[in-house]
Amino acid sequence: DDDKSLLKISSITLQGILKKKAGETTEALELLTKASDLCKAIGQSPTLQYAEILMNLGEVQLLTEKFDDAVTSLDFALTLRLKNYDFEDIQTNTTLLANAYEGKGNNEMATTLKEKASKLGDDSLLTDEVKRLCQLYRSYASKKKFALAIKKCEMVVEKLSESAPDSVHLAIAYQDVGNLVAMTGELSEASRALESLNKGLEIQKAIGVSDIFSHF
Repeated sequence: DDDKSLLKISSITLQGILKKKAGETTEALELLTKASDLCKAIGQSPTLQYAEILMNLGEVQLLTEKFDDAVTSLDFALTLRLKNYDFEDIQTNTTLLANAYEGKGNNEMATTLKEKASKLGDDSLLTDEVKRLCQLYRSYASKKKFALAIKKCEMVVEKLSESAPDSVHLAIAYQDVGNLVAMTGELSEASRALESLNKGLEIQKAIGVSDIFSHF
C-alpha cells in the first residue's frame, strides 16, 4: 500500500532530520539512507519528497566528510527541485552542494555555485504563508484542479512581488502561473500564459540567473 509506505518514509525522514539537528550524525545517516532506499524501492525517486531526503542526507554526508557521496546526493536533490520548479530550498541546496565540492577540493565549482546561490534570493524570504500557498497550488495542480492552482499561485506571485521582487522564487512562481494556465488548454488564455512566462524570464535575466536552469 503506497500511502502506508509514504507515511513510513515520512516518519523515518523526520527521525533522521531530528537526529541530524541533535548532532547524532551516525544515526541520522542510517535513517536517511533507509528513507532514500525505501523511496527508490516504491518508485518515488523522481519526487520532491525524495529531493528533501537527499538534501538532508547530503548535509549529513557533508558533516561526516563523505564529500563524494554528498555531491551525488545534493546534485540529484537540486536537479529534482529544478525539474519540479520547487524553489523553497534551492538556495540552501545550492550552498550545500558548493560546500560539498569545496570539501572535494574542487574550488572552481564551489565558487561558481556560491555565486549562483547568492543570486538566487534568500530562502528565508519565504514566509510560512507563502510556503503553505505553494504546497496548496502544487497539490491542486497534481489533482488537475487548474483553476484553483492558478488562483493560489497568483497569490504567491502577489506576495513575493512585495517581499522578494528580485528573487528567483518570484521568477519561478511567474513561470508556474504560465505553465498552469497553458495546462488548462484554453486557447483564449495563451497570451496570458506567455505573458507570465516572459515575466519570469525577465526577472531571471535581471538578477543574472537566466542560466541557472541550464547549468544543472
